Amino acid sequence: MLDPSASKLLLPLLWYDVSENDASAGKLLEDLAHEALAIQQAVFYMNANKIRISDYQRIIKHYRKKSGSSEVGYLCTDHEDASVLMTWMIILKRVTEVGKAGELLSYASCLAGNEKIPKFILPDTWSEAELSSALHTLQSYSLIITDPNNGTFKMQRFAHRFTQQWLKENRTFEHYHARVTLRLWKWWQQQLTNEENPEGPPFNEFLPHAIHVLSSYHLIQEQWEAYASLSLPVGCYLQKKGDFKLAEHMLRTCVTLRKHHRLHNLDTLLAQMKLAEVSRDCGHYQSALEHGAEALIGLEKLLNKDRDRDRDHDHDHDHDHDHEHHEHNEHDKHDDDDEHDSHDAHNELYEHALSCKLTLASTRWHLGLWDEAEKIQLEVLQACNTVLTREHEVTLTCVMGLASTYRSQGRWEEAEGLNNECLEIQERVLEEGHRDTLANMENLALVYKNQGRYEKGEKLLLTVIETREGSLDEEHPDTLRSKANIALIYLDQRRLREAEEMSLKIRRLRTQVLGNEHSETWTSMANLAAIKIARKQWKEAEGLLRESLRKRIQNLGKRHPDTLANTALLASTLIPQDGAKKAVELLEPSQAIYRDILRPDHPDVLNGASCLADAYVKLGLKLSDEVLRAREKTRGGAAR
Repeated sequence: MLDPSASKLLLPLLWYDVSENDASAGKLLEDLAHEALAIQQAVFYMNANKIRISDYQRIIKHYRKKSGSSEVGYLCTDHEDASVLMTWMIILKRVTEVGKAGELLSYASCLAGNEKIPKFILPDTWSEAELSSALHTLQSYSLIITDPNNGTFKMQRFAHRFTQQWLKENRTFEHYHARVTLRLWKWWQQQLTNEENPEGPPFNEFLPHAIHVLSSYHLIQEQWEAYASLSLPVGCYLQKKGDFKLAEHMLRTCVTLRKHHRLHNLDTLLAQMKLAEVSRDCGHYQSALEHGAEALIGLEKLLNKDRDRDRDHDHDHDHDHDHEHHEHNEHDKHDDDDEHDSHDAHNELYEHALSCKLTLASTRWHLGLWDEAEKIQLEVLQACNTVLTREHEVTLTCVMGLASTYRSQGRWEEAEGLNNECLEIQERVLEEGHRDTLANMENLALVYKNQGRYEKGEKLLLTVIETREGSLDEEHPDTLRSKANIALIYLDQRRLREAEEMSLKIRRLRTQVLGNEHSETWTSMANLAAIKIARKQWKEAEGLLRESLRKRIQNLGKRHPDTLANTALLASTLIPQDGAKKAVELLEPSQAIYRDILRPDHPDVLNGASCLADAYVKLGLKLSDEVLRAREKTRGGAAR
């Protein structure tokens, strides 16, 4: 008798009546391992081709031999896969013979398999009728699932994996991969010509497929230029979204490809500039300096070529002045247009060069080379005041960077003045909630914190956090940084429970998002340790600070201000644990470095000296006048 499950799953769906004593249906279900997708594909194939179960079983027998061979056997991971593999191979042969369906299946398998596929990234050379027919065929065979609400579709997991492997086995995957890359690039180029925001909703559907394609760098041969061009906007977008690691990978691949193919032009230099920015964001400061310096040299060479060309043009213009006047008039308008375009291009190059210098200055700031950063920023600011407006993006970026440098140097009044000046312009010329405005508000809040104006600082930071949470992910590095800074204000206000809860969460998320080797992850450890110190949990604080100090020495060096501040905090945990001698051994060398790199009245210098004084007192040693003054200033509240 026929298996009851066969009767329920198989017989009602077939195109012809199956007799009750036909045992072939039960045998077919066993062959298909009762796997729903395999059964659905088998039934549709039999119905579409008007064949019987016995005919289909003969086809299965043929493909079972093939699926067990080395040719395709590696596709199977379990018995369920094997049953679907058989029905898939049978369908694939049929699909490839039906119009555009096989081509669409191969094309779609090179896109992200777990994401919805919008129609606008499919081949643009097909007619609507051809595309609709291909989609209908693939859906009928249960190879895709369509969403009627938005016109997108997703590939079945098996269909995506098996098709991709089948293409690789037949050495056609690279061909389809190149086609997909070229189509994505063309779509992006079209978006740049639109007046609407190119990073709108369609971009969010486009992005995961672009990332998927760009992750297969080793496959790029024919369409390397499309790949390089596509990886630049995707890398920039990922940087905005806070995915610095992936952004750096994209941009490094872009630069590597362009250099390999000797494409030494402005686009290559701009890609290298962005790579320098993202490397800085990743905490890869030496790499950022190298790429930034190389990009700057290239930009300055282009500027010099422009100047030489302008001089030659002026010389030729003077030479032609003696020609007939009517010939001159015929070309006057054309020459004026050319000169205007040339002037605009030269100004744009100059702005890029200034931006590149600011990236180098910012990287030096992160390395604790504040005097070097200040020198570059003042030089750029002078240039901005000469050739750009005060409202220009480059000028505002420069003022913000200089304010951060002054804050780090302990020059809080100067920093506050620049931050407020910049904020007034940003609120006037930029859209509400602009990323640069929020960054400047956060920097101003940190100035208020350093000045002990906690309420003003907290109010600003709460506004920044609320705005960022509305536009960015909770895990975005900018959002995490704002929350880390407000936790420091809570610490200074002795709101220890709030500070600790927030700091624990931030440390976990930074480790997850940025990794253990990022400088902001180490900062989270040190900040959490400061809270432990406030609670007199010396041992826990010591453990955190030893780990963060090890990372900072290894990656930033012993002379970095963060390393020195970390050392002072660690020493402060040792003194209450009868470790005053060890504290002195840590503090005396660090104070000598402090005197070399920072001003004597810098708050970090004073805090280190005060800690050293506590260690001397514990050991019964005499305090020098310098150490006594530092201790009095810090305990008097002058340095925070």
